[in-house]
Amino acid sequence: MKTEHGFWARQPIHSTAHKEKAEMYKPDDIENARQNLSRYGWAQEIVNGWAQSVAFALQQDRAFFDTMIPELTPGTHYGQNCPHCVGKQSLMGGGLFDWHIDSPDEITCRACGAVYPNAQYPETGVLICPRMGQQFTYYETPEEVADPENRAKHALKWLGDRPTMTSFSGHIRDCKVSWARSQALTLAKLYAVTGEIGYAERAVWILDRIARVFPNYLYHSYDGSVADCPPAEVAANMGKEEAEGGPRGGRFPKDAICHAYDLHQFEDYSTLNNGFWGAGRMNVHGKGSDAGALYVLTVAYDLIRDTEYTSGRRLIDRDTARRIKEDLILAGCVDMMHWNSLSNKGTAVFVLSAAVGMLLDHPQKVRHALDGFNRMLAERYHHDGFYSESPSYSAHNLFNVHELADLLHGYSDPPGYQPEKGERIEQLDMFSSGRYPLSLLSLTKMLAPGNRMPIIGDTQYDTEANLLSAEILTARLGGMHAGLLELIQGAPLSEKGGEYALWYRPYDLQSESTTLPLHTEWFPGWHVGVLRGGRDDTALYLNGNEHQWTLQTSHRQQDILSLSYYAYGEELASDRGYFSGSSQQLPDGRSGQIWVKSSLSHNLVVVDEEEQNNTACGSNLELFGTAPGIEVVQASGVNVYPQCQEYRRTCAMVTTTQGQTYSVDFFRTKGGRIHQYNFHCNGSPMGINPTTPSPQAVVLGDAWDMWLENPQAIAPQEPTTFTWQFRNVNLDLMLLNVPHRIILADAPGWRVGTPEELEKPAIRQIFAENCAENGNETLTSQYATVIAPYKAGNSPLLGARLLADDPGDGVLAIEVKLSDRTDYIISTKDQKERQFGPVTTAGQFAFVSVNDQGVQGYLLNGTELICDNLEISLTEAITTLKVQSVEKSVFHLAEALQNPQAVVGSYLLAGESPQTGFEIASATENAITVRDYPAITCDKVRILNSAWAHVAS
Repeated sequence: MKTEHGFWARQPIHSTAHKEKAEMYKPDDIENARQNLSRYGWAQEIVNGWAQSVAFALQQDRAFFDTMIPELTPGTHYGQNCPHCVGKQSLMGGGLFDWHIDSPDEITCRACGAVYPNAQYPETGVLICPRMGQQFTYYETPEEVADPENRAKHALKWLGDRPTMTSFSGHIRDCKVSWARSQALTLAKLYAVTGEIGYAERAVWILDRIARVFPNYLYHSYDGSVADCPPAEVAANMGKEEAEGGPRGGRFPKDAICHAYDLHQFEDYSTLNNGFWGAGRMNVHGKGSDAGALYVLTVAYDLIRDTEYTSGRRLIDRDTARRIKEDLILAGCVDMMHWNSLSNKGTAVFVLSAAVGMLLDHPQKVRHALDGFNRMLAERYHHDGFYSESPSYSAHNLFNVHELADLLHGYSDPPGYQPEKGERIEQLDMFSSGRYPLSLLSLTKMLAPGNRMPIIGDTQYDTEANLLSAEILTARLGGMHAGLLELIQGAPLSEKGGEYALWYRPYDLQSESTTLPLHTEWFPGWHVGVLRGGRDDTALYLNGNEHQWTLQTSHRQQDILSLSYYAYGEELASDRGYFSGSSQQLPDGRSGQIWVKSSLSHNLVVVDEEEQNNTACGSNLELFGTAPGIEVVQASGVNVYPQCQEYRRTCAMVTTTQGQTYSVDFFRTKGGRIHQYNFHCNGSPMGINPTTPSPQAVVLGDAWDMWLENPQAIAPQEPTTFTWQFRNVNLDLMLLNVPHRIILADAPGWRVGTPEELEKPAIRQIFAENCAENGNETLTSQYATVIAPYKAGNSPLLGARLLADDPGDGVLAIEVKLSDRTDYIISTKDQKERQFGPVTTAGQFAFVSVNDQGVQGYLLNGTELICDNLEISLTEAITTLKVQSVEKSVFHLAEALQNPQAVVGSYLLAGESPQTGFEIASATENAITVRDYPAITCDKVRILNSAWAHVAS
């Protein structure tokens, strides 16, 4: 195939134009793709790649596909094991196999190269489904064969310690069906952009073959369970039970659910594991189980359904069209629409429903899809557009549902249609306003240095920025978003693009120069604060967990008020991320996911060696402010540890004269018997200062002992500094308090469930511990640390010391010495006037920096700050105003705001339990407009008054 520029524009069209309009990729989209192909090398590479991927299929006749696509229900690739290398080169339940069309009847283990079927590992087990007349073979270990009464004990495992059916033949059938689906769509897309009818012919052969075998495919789960019942009955049962709060896998007669090891059998019923979440007929889990697979086939059919030969004869005859539409697409869609779920898998059903509704002219299905999509945005996304689970799962959910907004872009109800409720839909546009564009932008606004996702919740480390969201914003909204996309993808629009860009990015779109929308801010719905210090290689994240405390999901972690820190482009103080979503076990039987999601693995204060709460808990924002050289965030946990009356963290990032940053961390905790300020950093430990007393071996409690090795304890007599080095960046943690003891230990270095990851060396974890001395004591701890990253040589900080540490009043103040100046950072819980060295202040936060050129100071939520000839005075620390109403990003006030211009750039607090905050973009006497996000309904707002000043000496 030729690849020179402009080749595709010269291709002849060998079939007549479509008589009916395509619904999925509209005629304008197809024409846009052709225009991109005629102009850009990246577009030609995409289509050339398609052509190469279907080259084998183009050489085959119809009989090949009829033989290739099996009649027997396919198996699954999830949870399979390689018996040749499991426990050595591959982890239990983590076997990965390669399949290729050149050898369609075998799979090869990626880890050891073993090929299956394999005479050394025969499939001697048989799972019989007598009602539906199907049976499936699987591998049994020698121990199973030798001890049939205890087969489950000796079986290969997945999903923790659950016995699973490793079936090479089932996996191969799954690969064949998956390949065929993918080929059908790729062939159809090639036909759409080239008009070559040979592509369409083979797409029809595949679609027709799948339509013939699909009615025979049984519902089966990714754990090997099979429903020995008519599929339509299974789907209806599972949907009904899940909707009514019953078992997600439905409620079936005993033994109607077949499993090689007799799982999911209860006293008077059986159930198909976890239902639609992990079960389908030709695809399980992934993109909505069958929903994603059926959508692919629906689009493929839509692209070729009107194709004619040059003679005028239709490519798809009436019987074939009926079979594809009714026995495959419609039947599958009806099944899947029983699953009315807002989960990150279930949302794919709405995409399928929209596609089928448009294809078959069923506006009710379109409305079902639109209703589900809007409910998803309202219930699974926070009001700032951030997803309720984690950065990684935000991208995953978008991948599973993004086609819906494109399908319905410009949609109008059919002429004459009038819904029973509500108004007709006319020229629908979901991109211009509302929560959806906010959700797309959130995936960029959260980014960590290096265009990576921040590691919060279940997000694997080094996960790259989500290009799809930027592509959608660019294609649909253009303007500054085009420049944003160029920055994320690292190339101009003319040089790079993905498949989304091929269809939807206007071929003549021009980029506007821009910068990434990354700045210090508090995300008001996600409840995460990020301090960036004016640098693109630095970020400190304070994780408040989320605005809707009751919206907890399995992909959040017990990490309220945890901290992570990036500097010089490197992740230093780290969140360990996401080990596995399938309870992947370590070789010793422990679940690695338990550690990475544990409170004990996060940079926070652990109370009583227990996990944080995971329901009805969260955080309140209390302070947020920025000024030249200083940024600060303070939040308090609510019901994080029920035994605590206080759980509060204050973080400030300071910029030095040379543009470097350091951060100050104050953590106040009251309640419980044991407080442990927990901290770890990537890389290697480089030293402890002072070096005495020497660490001594110690025995830890059970919670820590399960995960930490080589624990040692120090009984410090003075402040202690710990140093780590990661790549070419050092980090000092200066612990300014003197706790009862400090524990040093080796924590797991692995972060993901792969054999290679498990070989990584341990990391150094420390925790500063205070313990109650008697049963009547209410333990109160105040931790004050300075975190200083630096690249080479010595730290820019010469030293730091406590000026005040008063747990009774909650006062903390420190002095930081640099080569050219002295900084003072002060944090209190009131506005009482106090003096700290040369600084006098009345306020909750104050920063002063003194050098030979003069004094600069910043006061937040206070009334007075004095140092030498610097004096800041505010009438009130906080301004409380009643709210009359809320509209978009505007709080309409019920009382006048004095001096509106003075509050621009400040933060206001809104809401009560949870309390969040917004940056003020503009203000008048009667209204306050906040930046970027919609305002929330509330009775009042409180403006955090602040002031910054510099006085030359």
